[in-house]
Amino acid sequence: MDICVVGAGVIGLTTALELQKEYRNANITIIADKVLKDTTSDVAAGIFRPGISFSGPTPEITNKWLYDAYHHWDDLRKSSDASQIGVTELSGYIFSSRGKDMVRNHFMEKLCPKYRSVTEEELELCPGDWKYGSFFTTLLTDNSLYLPYALNKFKQQGGIYTQSKLNTFSDLDNKFNVKYDVVVNCTGLGAKYLCNDYKLVPIRGQVFKVNAPWIKMAFFGDYDTYIIPGFRAVTLGGCRNFDSYDETWSKYDGAAIKERCEGMLPSLRKADVVAQRVGLRPHRDPVRVEIEFQTKSDGSHRKIVHNYGHGGYGVLSAPGTSIHAVKLVGDVLKGLDENESDINAALQQLEDTFDTRSEASDTSEKGDSNKNHHNNNDSSMSSVSSGGSSPKAKRRHKSGGESKSSDTNNHASTKNKSRSSASPDAKKQKTEGGSKSGKSYDYMTKLNYLFRDARFYVIKSNNADNVTLSKTKGVWATLPQNEANLNRAFKECRNVLLIFSVKESGKFAGFARMSCESKRGPSVDWVLPPGISAKALGGTFDIDWICKKELSFTCTTHLYNPWNEGKPVKIGRDGQEIEPKVAQELCKLFPEDDSIEMLPILKKSKESGRILREKGIKPVINRRPPMMSRNSSSRGGRDNGRGGSSRMTMRGGRKFMPGRRPMNGGPPFKKPPISPYSRDNRMPGGGKMPRYPSTTAAAEAYVADYMRQMQHHQLPPMPYAPPPGFPQLLEALPPALPRYYDGSLSADYPGSIRPPPPPSFFTTKSSADHRSNDRPTHHRNNDYNNSHRSDKERNSDRIPGQKRKLERSGGSDWNNHRNSDNNKRNYRGRR
Repeated sequence: MDICVVGAGVIGLTTALELQKEYRNANITIIADKVLKDTTSDVAAGIFRPGISFSGPTPEITNKWLYDAYHHWDDLRKSSDASQIGVTELSGYIFSSRGKDMVRNHFMEKLCPKYRSVTEEELELCPGDWKYGSFFTTLLTDNSLYLPYALNKFKQQGGIYTQSKLNTFSDLDNKFNVKYDVVVNCTGLGAKYLCNDYKLVPIRGQVFKVNAPWIKMAFFGDYDTYIIPGFRAVTLGGCRNFDSYDETWSKYDGAAIKERCEGMLPSLRKADVVAQRVGLRPHRDPVRVEIEFQTKSDGSHRKIVHNYGHGGYGVLSAPGTSIHAVKLVGDVLKGLDENESDINAALQQLEDTFDTRSEASDTSEKGDSNKNHHNNNDSSMSSVSSGGSSPKAKRRHKSGGESKSSDTNNHASTKNKSRSSASPDAKKQKTEGGSKSGKSYDYMTKLNYLFRDARFYVIKSNNADNVTLSKTKGVWATLPQNEANLNRAFKECRNVLLIFSVKESGKFAGFARMSCESKRGPSVDWVLPPGISAKALGGTFDIDWICKKELSFTCTTHLYNPWNEGKPVKIGRDGQEIEPKVAQELCKLFPEDDSIEMLPILKKSKESGRILREKGIKPVINRRPPMMSRNSSSRGGRDNGRGGSSRMTMRGGRKFMPGRRPMNGGPPFKKPPISPYSRDNRMPGGGKMPRYPSTTAAAEAYVADYMRQMQHHQLPPMPYAPPPGFPQLLEALPPALPRYYDGSLSADYPGSIRPPPPPSFFTTKSSADHRSNDRPTHHRNNDYNNSHRSDKERNSDRIPGQKRKLERSGGSDWNNHRNSDNNKRNYRGRR
């Protein structure tokens, strides 16, 4: 048995050690590009203090993770190698001046041996206006010691460490000659690109490592201030910059951290700084610990167990999530595979209950089940898929075939027992009346099993009544064009999932699995628009609802469909196919529907895969559908289904053929990988695509979104659209004349195109004009400058006649005349 762990942080090393403990004869390999000091785990202080932002799929699983993690670290603390491992017990205080809830921690109150409120004297331990506080005793894991210890222990027990970077999981097949049975993904923030996980975001953190051996207790304050002593240094922090990828040191954050920490403990001013570290915490809500099956190029499946997204709580929760991941590895190796027996036993157990209850209906529809290869178990499962089973029957199904009882308490206890069986530590359950045992899987694991070899389509309904009728009867009907596409997809792949939406509702109405091809039968009383007859619809096909709950469009704004010109998934015609990766993320956004039994649907999916293998049909998935021409689509397009080419016609009459070889005989054209979560790469070729292809489409989408949100009949103002030919009109206009100015020419202003001065520059103004404020600025400036010049300098600028007149009069008459008349007028004009 070969198992691969991707990632060598605290999560990856702890998971690898737990795998060695569980599977002693397995060959376990760690593949990572960073290790020890290069990882984000080495930056963390490692104190056991979980926050409210740490959460698993359910509160029960979250509490289970923290419980297992605390006791795992506590067992290491009690061992003889605790000083080498780097685990110890630590006490500290939490102070706050903002509120009492800031010093409460419900997780620590349940797990830590001491957690109490502080006294008035303890509030004065640190300078500041502290009003609330708590004292606690918890555990500390110093990763500067634990990471080397875990890596050395892994190697001593026969583990293999390989330093390499994986861009995709396909690199495991290309770079290594080992076929791994299971891959455990512990890549932290690297999973954002390795798995295209849009929910994973970085939270930037920055800390000081200082030498202050006199500090023996931890201190926490407001605004994410903390002082945590370790084995080798004291950690001062911190900051939380959400969705920040900056790994450089910020002097501003550093100054703020030192100011807050030294304000709490003034003695830190004497401490020497050992290191300045920056780390990106991989935050995901919820933390992803689940199973995923990826389809390889040869049609086989790669089994992956994810364990990442712990945020700033990876050190404290690493053992808990690692134990859960190891159990999921066991589930993958033992069950949830077509060729294993555990999943068959669980499905057979539920099938027996349905067969006993619906034997008559099974006999009546035996002929129809032989005609449709996906309909072998439709009659026995019809009551579940249509939601028509009674609450008592559902309780019997969950209890594994328990006999009918009239005692209400027995039903309640059976229901509670079935809910508790979904926890990781209660996978197997025994029934009271039988010898068979089944396995209980979580909701995400069942969804991932259903996503195997699946294709996804959007179904648009004109009104909500038809969707309600479909949820009640478990059937649907569509136009003949969509009917042909759905039947073709049903024959080619294992699962066809339909995502429903009502026009102008602003939300998705749920999603279901297509369980058979369309067939002609008794008509259903659909609510059709005026003027449309029921004969316009195609045949009716049965569907199994997976989730009947609604999902608002506002929760899906980050998802775009590359197979619909990169538009958001909420935009699409009836019968629009969605790219599988985007559709899987969309289905996972729906809340879990407790009223739906998933095991019967998984049974039908498994049977469909078996029939396809017997017929030698390879599932057709993960491909770009044929590109439609402008005048045709799968539902008829502009010609309303009256013909039209199904391939895009290129210039010169040639048609686009997917996968065709170039003319020089080289390999087929390959498209680069598409990231469906990036607005820059929403087109299949990686090129950028505008949000809307035209101004008209943008206006229509704007009005439709506005009407859905506001729910009234007042149209908003239309977006501005320039008239036809407006840009060309602007280009045809002559350039504007440059502005005249008085001064030297600049370097970029050629003298040959200097504009002439205004006409008023040459005209003689009257005395009234000279006394007004409208005089040119250069006139007033010249008069002002001349008044500060000497007589000799002013006389040098006069014409010869004026100069001779001035010399004859001795200059006094001229100066007196100027001071008495001209100067007065000039200064009066300036005022």
